[in-house]
Amino acid sequence: GALGGVMALMVLLFTAVGRAKMGTLESLISRTRPPSVPFLHRYYLDILAVAAVALIWFQVRGRDGFVAEGLASQGVNVDPTLVLGPVLGLFAAAVLLLRVLPLLVGLLAWAGTRVGAAWFQFSLLRLARDPIPHGSLAVILMLAAALGVFGATFQSSLSQAQSDQARYSVGGNMVVRGPGLPENAPRSLEKVTGVTAVTAVLRDSVTVLEGLTTESVDMLALDPRSLAKTTWFRDDFFPGGLPAISRLLRPRPFATSLSGTGIPLPEDSTALGVWVDSSALLGKNLQFDVNMWARVLTATGFYRTFPMGNILDQGNTDSGDAKAVEGRWKLFTGDLSVFGQASQPLELVSLFFSTAPSNRLSDGVILLDDVTAFSSATGPRGVLPAGVLPTGVLPAGVLPTGVLPTGVLPAGVLIEGFEGQAPWQPLANQGLAPDTTQTSRDSPRSGGSGLRFAWTEPISNGQRGIHLPPGQFPLPAIGSPDFQVGQQVRVRLGHLAVPVEIVGITSHFPTLKPDRKAFFITDLTGYQEYARSLPFAVIEEPNEMWLAVDEDADREGVIVQIDEVITGLISVRDAEAVASLAKRNPLAGGGWNGLTIFSMIAIGIAVLLTLTVHALVSIKMGRMDLAVARALGFSRRQFFLSLATERMIIAVLAIAAGAAMGYWPGLEILELMDLTPQGDAPVPPLLPSVQGWLMAGVLAGLLAAAALSVAFAVVATRRLNTAEVLRGGI
Repeated sequence: GALGGVMALMVLLFTAVGRAKMGTLESLISRTRPPSVPFLHRYYLDILAVAAVALIWFQVRGRDGFVAEGLASQGVNVDPTLVLGPVLGLFAAAVLLLRVLPLLVGLLAWAGTRVGAAWFQFSLLRLARDPIPHGSLAVILMLAAALGVFGATFQSSLSQAQSDQARYSVGGNMVVRGPGLPENAPRSLEKVTGVTAVTAVLRDSVTVLEGLTTESVDMLALDPRSLAKTTWFRDDFFPGGLPAISRLLRPRPFATSLSGTGIPLPEDSTALGVWVDSSALLGKNLQFDVNMWARVLTATGFYRTFPMGNILDQGNTDSGDAKAVEGRWKLFTGDLSVFGQASQPLELVSLFFSTAPSNRLSDGVILLDDVTAFSSATGPRGVLPAGVLPTGVLPAGVLPTGVLPTGVLPAGVLIEGFEGQAPWQPLANQGLAPDTTQTSRDSPRSGGSGLRFAWTEPISNGQRGIHLPPGQFPLPAIGSPDFQVGQQVRVRLGHLAVPVEIVGITSHFPTLKPDRKAFFITDLTGYQEYARSLPFAVIEEPNEMWLAVDEDADREGVIVQIDEVITGLISVRDAEAVASLAKRNPLAGGGWNGLTIFSMIAIGIAVLLTLTVHALVSIKMGRMDLAVARALGFSRRQFFLSLATERMIIAVLAIAAGAAMGYWPGLEILELMDLTPQGDAPVPPLLPSVQGWLMAGVLAGLLAAAALSVAFAVVATRRLNTAEVLRGGI
């Protein structure tokens, strides 16, 4: 407001000083033939002003704001030369308006003389003959409109930015976190009166593996079903918002039961056998065993692992792990009876191998075929009595105790022949090259094909093998801008890894700082179930709960109930309370509405006085034209229309230019002013917002002031003595 007043005063002072220097004859000549080019345009000073503004704007953009980091000082300082940029921008806009206005008025006068009425032509010709005084008035109106629109944008944008940053830092509508969260926290919190939804969140810093590089990133695993209800989010972060993120993270509903994920075993199964061809490993002179393991899913939803023996065993002794031999193929078995009847039925979900780190098993190939389930038809564990050796082919369901003679093969229920129906996938390793699984038709034991498992990364720590993923594979994730859509990475988990595919990119997500550390978001259920299915995996439980609270609920009462339901060590943050406190901060635009309105009223009064004085002066200076028009027969109505047209054309053009100048360049300036006290870019960035009622009030007030000045001009015109003016000749 002060800046606009000073600039308006300077315009009036320069005009008055220029008039005072002129003599009587020069004044009469200038009144008869007023100059059409002002002083600034005569020497192209407006072009110089525009060039200066462009140079300063280039420097501001190069530094991403109006602050600069000193070489000797620790911190940032405001550069005064850059702060002058907006001031010079208003000055450049003013002088450009003075150059453009005569051209626009001349064009209107040319068009008006061909289609308009006499009073309309009279007002346009007066404007076109002497546009400079009206140009000064237009500059004042433009500056007032620009400052008013910028004020309506600046205060609301700054206050809203503080509120957004506060909600972003919390994440959910209300957040419960702490080591005291029990496993049943989601169910307990859903029972709290006023809580409408709960999103379980697992926050962790994980290592992402991609080729030769490893990077520490933030992972947020959450439940996408209730995400849109519990989480604060802005639509400019991701196209489609939270509903689109939820659909990408969980494209189809996750089954409440994992039954059917693996290969089902008959309910009376007491042993599991797998035919293995490990002949490719025999030439490597391995000093230690290569053990095979199987992992099954029980009827109660738990995973169990059991050994199946050393696959390097050749089946030469009764005490060996190979139970039967058929050429290069050997049968290895594992006991299922240890799990009891309560765990039945079982489902096979994984077969994997392990060895000692010093075994130097750098690469290799293992062929698998004919996974068979054996029952207890001939004994409690489905084995023959000691010392009894069968002849010929064993009956169905009989498992031998030792090595069978050549040509004698055990029988059972074939549950997997690796003919391509089941989606077997290799366990993700932590090396550079992934393991591979493919259906092999070269030398299957039976049927049309077997499974070929191969690796080129050494097997040392951990396990390597094949499994049936319990859900989406790889796990879908939404990444930060550091990732790319379609990119596949592996997340280190123990001695294995979790494969993740980036299906979308979000610029920001609540509580995460993309400028400091890359992040990705994934489905909590999918991540946990995949980790549970891995051998010897450590499963982390959610460490945060994001709540949606009913708008009419007593938020303080909700917090009290949460403390009663969860008795452990927790903390509760209310996003609405944090945002309300930030929005009221007077140093960040809080509570500035009254001050902004008062400033706009002061500017409006100053503009009204300026318009009134200009109307009276212009009537006095143009009294000869008005007297002649009255003598020619202009009615009062025509005088009113002529004066209203003359002044409203200037007002509309100037206010429109000022509104555009205050809005679009103002948005650019707001983005450059959006900094933290340390000079960093805030998270999330400011999203400009306009108080529509305030901007409409400013523009309507300026138009009302222009209309009121027309009334004063009409009154001054009616008080002219036509005869006296014509006799005086001036």
